[in-house]
Amino acid sequence: MMNRKITWISLIFVLLTFIFNLISFWFIDDKSKSFWISIFFGNFSILMYAFSSILMGRKSKYIYLNFQNGITISGYYIISTILNLCFILFDLQNHKVNLFVNLLLLAIFLIILFTFFAANSDTVAQLEYDKNERIAFYNLQEKAKRLLDKADSRQLNKKIESMYDKICSCQINRSINVNELDMTIEKELDILYQKLSLVETDENIIVQINKIMNLIDERNDRIISGLKRY
Repeated sequence: MMNRKITWISLIFVLLTFIFNLISFWFIDDKSKSFWISIFFGNFSILMYAFSSILMGRKSKYIYLNFQNGITISGYYIISTILNLCFILFDLQNHKVNLFVNLLLLAIFLIILFTFFAANSDTVAQLEYDKNERIAFYNLQEKAKRLLDKADSRQLNKKIESMYDKICSCQINRSINVNELDMTIEKELDILYQKLSLVETDENIIVQINKIMNLIDERNDRIISGLKRY
């Protein structure tokens, strides 16, 4: 849907550019230096719009411009086309003024464009980070889930269930990086799985469960401390 809107708007702008050139060359006989500057920037503006639209319509996980940004981006093309058409029709002769105004307008546009680019890339990076955080959480949850009812005694199974519940209640959104702790917990969960498979003594298994639960507590404490700072 978004790409269809961009396509229709682009076709309209191409038509307007054709009309801009037609009017400019039809009504103006004396083609001064200022005239050619206006022609250049009037046509250059649609190239800048096309460049922005390509960024805006990329089908990948890294989309740095969105359709809402496109409304503002279209403004450069519209203003540039109208401005330069006025310069041509009202026969602006001072090419230095013409060049200065067009360069100023282009500079403002580029600042806005890259502001959008930076803001949206930060948003995409944050979404990617959040996605990885959710994956890390669900990996811990899955590794813990496979341990349920794995022990031979009811006491151990209840302790494993308590550990599983603690993992399920962990924070997903977090302000600090705890990837190292996640990897350590995953490793310790694998060790616990091996101990249960080898039917080690209850004491050894309880020690391993307590070790994992202490790591989970440390993980939660770090996250809560990070949230308090922000």
